[in-house]
Amino acid sequence: MKIAILYSSRTGFSKQYAEMLQQKVGGELFDLGKMRKLNQVMGADVLVYIASIMGGRMREFKFIDKNIYDLERPRKIFVGVGLTPPEEQVYLGFKQTNCPFGFENKIKFFLLRGGMRYSELRGVDKLLMKNILKNLSKKEERSPVEEEMYQAIINGADYVNEENLEPIVQEILHPTPFEEVKVEEPKIAEEEKGEDQDA
Repeated sequence: MKIAILYSSRTGFSKQYAEMLQQKVGGELFDLGKMRKLNQVMGADVLVYIASIMGGRMREFKFIDKNIYDLERPRKIFVGVGLTPPEEQVYLGFKQTNCPFGFENKIKFFLLRGGMRYSELRGVDKLLMKNILKNLSKKEERSPVEEEMYQAIINGADYVNEENLEPIVQEILHPTPFEEVKVEEPKIAEEEKGEDQDA
């Protein structure tokens, strides 16, 4: 089985997970920042895309979204690496934001905790995190999740753990069936139907 592990890492956490995953399942590592097309992974049986998340969107998603339609063959696994705990509501939002159109039943999604190295952030990433820190600082009372994020930005944090990869390893080696996602057309109210007919 040929496995391609693509990663995009802002401060190193996604790269750590990519390298750990390679040690567990083999395969070849690809730095998305150095790729112009995905033709290098055309022959892969499994494609794993691991990237840090900022503002809900995985790094290099535009590149993946543009080129993934040329990759029909490989099973696809998207792994987002973020700071906050991967709770169900966070997972659902992440999945919706990072699923290319038409791939609802073709990609398996996973969320992992990475960490925070604030001093290593640059550009828009640092500006966004600076605003989050500013808003959290103004709060008289912070929720447990907000307090954890505040402390992580101030003091740094590293949640990378090899055990976090186990569900992904199992999905690569023993793939599970998809839960079919049905996209329903919006229902039109009777009043609106009548207005349309009168127009």
